Amino acid sequence: MRNVAFIRNIMVGRAGLTQPVLIEAFESSGGRDVVSVLATGNILFNSDDAMNVANSASERLRSHCGLDEPIFLRTIEHLRVLAMCDPFLVAPSDDIYEQCVSFAAQSLTCVGSLPIESYRRDMCIFHIVADEAFSITRVIGSRCGAPGPTLEKLSGQKVTTRNWKTVLRLLDK
Repeated sequence: MRNVAFIRNIMVGRAGLTQPVLIEAFESSGGRDVVSVLATGNILFNSDDAMNVANSASERLRSHCGLDEPIFLRTIEHLRVLAMCDPFLVAPSDDIYEQCVSFAAQSLTCVGSLPIESYRRDMCIFHIVADEAFSITRVIGSRCGAPGPTLEKLSGQKVTTRNWKTVLRLLDK
């Protein structure tokens, strides 16, 4: 089965993390046909036991470069279904900078009524389905909003956020 590991809070090239290091961690953990997509911790791999591969890769990355961040797994098939549902059809459409999806390990339905908009109006979380939240960001002043910190504060758990275009790129691979 083809899987995607979304690794939280990394940028390839920082703290000894390179694409070869990431690929090696997943290959050594039993992942097959491992590919790193973009430079933000998106790993495609085949495995019949993705959770075991991800846990082992996480330990290897912790040992090799001190990375202690969660890995959020999704199957390509699951992402394909999300894309077919086109969650951004119901998104706010004014002055959008990015369309984002945030991944969590557990349900995010506890965050409250939607939409959730930041006080600066630079971020709006408009749709949550189980452990995924869909949002848009806007540039206000010189910076754009970020849904991750809001979701983490409201849910009490860590999340990782990707531009929706990244998910679509993964599906093209």
